[in-house]
Amino acid sequence: MNKVNREIHMNSDAFSKMPNLRFLRIYGDENKCMVSHLEGVPFAEVRHLEWAQCPLKTLNICAEKLVSLRMPCSKVEQLWDDVQDLVNLKEIDLSGSELLTKLPDLSQAKNLKILMLGGCLSLMETRSSIQYLNKLEVLYLRKCESLTSLPISIPFKDIINFPGAILLIDDKIEL
Repeated sequence: MNKVNREIHMNSDAFSKMPNLRFLRIYGDENKCMVSHLEGVPFAEVRHLEWAQCPLKTLNICAEKLVSLRMPCSKVEQLWDDVQDLVNLKEIDLSGSELLTKLPDLSQAKNLKILMLGGCLSLMETRSSIQYLNKLEVLYLRKCESLTSLPISIPFKDIINFPGAILLIDDKIEL
């Protein structure tokens, strides 16, 4: 793969010509792919979205068929506003996204197994919907310096009893 030495400006309309797009990975040490927004982009078929260092502040997409969302070290402040049917979603990795302030409602993400939020320094709240993530095996919250509490009824005891489960939380967070 050749290294891109200049910024690439992409119009979000370019994605509208890819209605069957299933896998989207935008990568590089210094992300030079510039997209002003993805709002209204028909990502209805995307299963895997990976975009390290994503420059967008929000990701307002239809994520209902999404299985994996990996956006480490992104500039995202929030993902989307509305409740989405995320029954296929198994993994969210927003680790190192220092500007992320809140999570979307994940109450419909019944199959979510991995939620990586370590290093989300501005994350102030997790919605109470995470307490209903019964299949959650990994919850990574280390260095979430602005997060001070979690919903009390998260089944952490159940998580800890799963073989191989990981629960990493800074000491200052109250349960």
